[in-house]
Amino acid sequence: MAALAQQQPSGYHSVWCLKVNPGKGAEHRKWWDEEGRKVMQATIDSGEVTTFYRLRAVVPSGSSATCDVVIVSFYPGLPPEPTSKEQFEALLRKAGITSSPEDYAARRDAARTAVSNQIFQNQVALGSIKKGDYVTVSYMKTAHIGEWLNMEKTIWQPIADALIKAGAENAWSVNLLILPNGDDLPYQGVAVDAYPTLAAAVKAQILDPSFDALFKKAHPGMDEEATLQTALKTRTQSLVYLFQVEDVLTSTK
Repeated sequence: MAALAQQQPSGYHSVWCLKVNPGKGAEHRKWWDEEGRKVMQATIDSGEVTTFYRLRAVVPSGSSATCDVVIVSFYPGLPPEPTSKEQFEALLRKAGITSSPEDYAARRDAARTAVSNQIFQNQVALGSIKKGDYVTVSYMKTAHIGEWLNMEKTIWQPIADALIKAGAENAWSVNLLILPNGDDLPYQGVAVDAYPTLAAAVKAQILDPSFDALFKKAHPGMDEEATLQTALKTRTQSLVYLFQVEDVLTSTK
């Protein structure tokens, strides 16, 4: 998944895929509203995390979806060491939660299951994501990471910039998967686009006649078909998932 940074990227971010336990949707939301959000805000205010996003799966969704909720934490540099019990207890107190770390974890885990965790390196980002936005995550398979990243920055970045300035899109980013790693992975990175409405997100997946004019404006003098054919050779877009942004947290200091 995914980079959703609101500034020019630096550092890394983690992506947790969560599955809400059957029949526990309301309980999970209640836990997040009453406790989870407070603890994450305390984590951000401590400087360990810079920005946090909570995303709800839109398509695919339901029992067949791998993730019901995705949480994304951006770090100022390398991901930090795991929090010790003593550090986490102090964080709970800072968040105004008086229960033990064990009791807090039990309430959290009663409603959801952690499916997977990934670490991405931020490569390039434009615009800013807002609460309520619809986000498409395009999973990219490539054997030529350098060529793919160069293509995203030279071909797609100017187009994304034009879309954001026109109000058709709110944010765009590209991110490289760092861990897990290996030749058998189904993708090596992601491109993330944020849209102000569901209609805008769906429209972006359809061949739009207005794209020709947009391409010519972003790349005057370049042959559109030849350029896009060359770009497609750098990667395969294996999957596109759609999410909605439920929460955005940043520092209150």
